[in-house]
Amino acid sequence: MSMETKPIKESLPRLSFIKSLRRKKMKKFEYKCVFILGLGERTTRILNEYGQSGWELVATSWVWHYFKREIN
Repeated sequence: MSMETKPIKESLPRLSFIKSLRRKKMKKFEYKCVFILGLGERTTRILNEYGQSGWELVATSWVWHYFKREIN
C-alpha cells in the first residue's frame, strides 16, 4: 500500500483559505427559551412582539419556543 504525498505548493492555497477564516470574526448570539401556551392569535401576537425586539424563532417543541438574536 503506497501513500501519495502532495507537493508543498498544492497545499498552500488551502493554508491561505484557513488563515482567511481565522481573520473573520464569528457572529455571537444569545438564546431564549419561552413557554407560550395559547391558540393562534395569542401565540402570533407574542411571537410578533419577540420579533420586533430582534428575536428570531429558530425552533419549537410543543409549547416551548426557542429564539436567538445576534449580540453586537
